[in-house]
Amino acid sequence: MSDDYQSLIHVVSNSLWAIEAGAASRMLAVLERRLRGIRLSADERQELIEVANLQFYSALPMGRDTVEQAPAPSHVQVMKLVGTMRNRLGAMEESSGGGGISTTRFCDQLHAAANNPGIASILILVDSPGGEVNSTPELHQLIADTARAKNVTCFVQGTAASAAYWAISGATEIVASKSSEIGSIGVICVHEDVSQMLKRVGISPTVMTAGPRKAELSPFQPLTVDAKRNLQTRIDAVYRDFVRDVAIGRNKSMAEVEASFGSGGMLSAAQAKGVGAIDRVDSWQSTLQRVARTRPVQSTAIRQRATTDRPAIAATRGGMDLAARKRRAAFNARRIPGA
Repeated sequence: MSDDYQSLIHVVSNSLWAIEAGAASRMLAVLERRLRGIRLSADERQELIEVANLQFYSALPMGRDTVEQAPAPSHVQVMKLVGTMRNRLGAMEESSGGGGISTTRFCDQLHAAANNPGIASILILVDSPGGEVNSTPELHQLIADTARAKNVTCFVQGTAASAAYWAISGATEIVASKSSEIGSIGVICVHEDVSQMLKRVGISPTVMTAGPRKAELSPFQPLTVDAKRNLQTRIDAVYRDFVRDVAIGRNKSMAEVEASFGSGGMLSAAQAKGVGAIDRVDSWQSTLQRVARTRPVQSTAIRQRATTDRPAIAATRGGMDLAARKRRAAFNARRIPGA
C-alpha cells in the first residue's frame, strides 16, 4: 500500500469531520476499494472518483460562469468557499482530484479583504459539503468579526452543509439559490477497523506506543469501550460548539437551533429560510446588485485571531433588508442566554 493511501487512512480515521454524511460514505467507499488491493491508473482513479461523485465540487459550473458574466465592482470582494474543507490540503486533495479548499488559506484571504479600506462588502460564493473540523471555528469567528465592520454576504449555490454552514453562519446575511440545500449540523468520525481484512491476507501489524491512549483509534484494532467513550466526548463537545456558534450567528438560542434545524438533516432553501437558517432565497445576479450598492466605510482593523468578545461596531450596510439589519444589530448586542 502506498504511503499516500496510508496517510489518507490515518487522516480519515483520526479526524473529526463536519461533513454531509453522503460525502463521507462515498469517500470511504473509494478507500475500501483501495484497501482491498485494487490498483488503478490515474485515468481509472479519476473515473472512479467521478462515478462515486467524489469530485467534491472542484468547480461551480453555474456559479463560475455567472461570476465571469457579471463581474463585481472594485469595492466588492468576491470569494469562493468551494469544495471539501481541509485545514491544510494534502492527501485528501490528491484523493479527490484537487477539489478541496484550504480553510487556513481562505482565512488568510478573508483577513486581507477585511482590512482593505477599499472593500465595502465581501460576497462569498458557497458550494461545499463541509469537511474537517480543524480551522472551521476560526473561520466562523473571522467571518463574524468581519461582519461587524463590513457587509459579509454568503451566497449558497448548491450546498452549504455542516462545516461550510458552520463557517458562514456568522455572516451579515446568508442568501441561497432556489435549488440549494443547507444544513447538516452535526459531527461525524468514522473508525475503520481493518484488522480482520489484514488477517485474511496474512498481514499482522505490530503497533508500539508510549501512553495508554496513544493508539486507541488505530485502524488495526477494534475500538475499546474506553476509546468509544473518549471519542464520543470529543464529538459531543465539538457539536455543542457548532450549535452555539450557529445560535449566536443566527440570533437564536441553542435550543431553537437544535429543535428547528440542528439535528443533522439537510433543508431546501425555502425550508432553511422558513426556520431562520438563511435570510433569503434569491439569484446570484440580484444578490450581487444589492451588495454592489454598499460603499466603503471607516472601520477598525479585523484581528485574524479574535477573542470571543463581540462589541458592536457601527457600519453602514447599504443593500440589506430590514430583517437582516435587525438580526445583525441583535447579533452585535447579545450573546446566547445562559451560554
